[in-house]
Amino acid sequence: MTASDYTAQLIASYKVFEMQREEPEALINARQRAIRHFEQHGLPTRKHEEWKYTNIGKYLKEGFAARTQLATEEATSADLDWAAIPELEANRLVFINGRYDAGHSEIKDAALQFTPINEAIANGHPAVMEAVEKVVNAEKDPFIWLNEALFTDGTVIEVADKAELQYPVYLIHIEKPGEQPTLDCIRNIMTVGKNTKVQVIQNYLNGAGQQSNLANHLTQVAVGENSIVEWYNLQYHLDNALHLSNFEATIQRNARFANYVFTTSGELVRNTSNMKLLGEGADAHMYGLYQFTGSEHVDNRTLVDHAVPHCTSDELYKGIMDGTATAVFNGKIIVRPDAQKTNAFQHNPNIILSDDAAVYSKPQLEIFADDVKCSHGATSGQLDEDALFYLQQRGLSLDDARGLLTYAFANEVIDKVNVPALQAYLQKTIQGNLLIH
Repeated sequence: MTASDYTAQLIASYKVFEMQREEPEALINARQRAIRHFEQHGLPTRKHEEWKYTNIGKYLKEGFAARTQLATEEATSADLDWAAIPELEANRLVFINGRYDAGHSEIKDAALQFTPINEAIANGHPAVMEAVEKVVNAEKDPFIWLNEALFTDGTVIEVADKAELQYPVYLIHIEKPGEQPTLDCIRNIMTVGKNTKVQVIQNYLNGAGQQSNLANHLTQVAVGENSIVEWYNLQYHLDNALHLSNFEATIQRNARFANYVFTTSGELVRNTSNMKLLGEGADAHMYGLYQFTGSEHVDNRTLVDHAVPHCTSDELYKGIMDGTATAVFNGKIIVRPDAQKTNAFQHNPNIILSDDAAVYSKPQLEIFADDVKCSHGATSGQLDEDALFYLQQRGLSLDDARGLLTYAFANEVIDKVNVPALQAYLQKTIQGNLLIH
């Protein structure tokens, strides 16, 4: 199936989807606008600068059928065991192929207001249309338009001013196999009020076995004044799935937002994260750790938009690549003309453990103000031979020395995790991947 064939198939799926659903007129109009935009531009090719190093066409030859109705599968105890993080107490929200599974979910904090998007649409919840109208970076990614046109379910989460959540929010997204390879479009919307603190852990799991699924997620977070939000994305159990994630956050005055992405699995994983600082004193942090040993492909793209003065951003993405795996990092910082007194930093170091692994790194700065402190950089190389020799002289085997140095490299990102149970889980996972005992 060619890219144009698959574009036509998706447009046909939308027409079926449109006939099956009864929705407010404003949402119908937004979906129609989105599918027209998708039809006009089609699927991206490597001629598009944003997709230069990610050939999406080769992964879509199967022709993933867009899901036009809510999924009917339910989670099993094995699914929940798979998603378990030892000693983590959390508000648990479970989704199977995008559909909310109330029977296996548990909300412990009364201050957490949650509505499945399907119910929110039926009830005319304003947060859905507000999110639909406020997509930040849609013109550069056709999968955002595809999500806009075809999303079936997901989350609407609201945290009121001065609310105190005792537990993190744990979102579990499980993909289950169907009769044919399936495209699921899932939308997550979160609004955080003023003077509050929220931690969210989002775990993606693919249970489709040998059959690939394509998950297309769009997450939008609005952070109110003086609030602190931490969002952790886990991509450790994707197996041979295709996973596309667009993440957008707007950050108001004196608020702090931190976005974490941990990736060790998936045939193709593409994460696009856009942060917009809208109030003075806003603070954005972006951390990523990706580690692959086979033939997988991971593409991380970030954008931090400094729109006002006196804001700070800090970005650290680290990669460990082995086998024939490939990684792409494209990070951009924009400092607008009025955004004086900006501090913005970006770094993308990578360790390449084999001759056939590859990393394409492109850090970027666009500065239109003159009173700023900004820096960016990227490095790619192998482990330090002197350090390896030093450890071997003290009794470690070559494999153990390599594992220990690689783990020390990765742990700089894991150390920034502020949920103790999650940090311990990540440490053990990376140790296991590196065969450290």
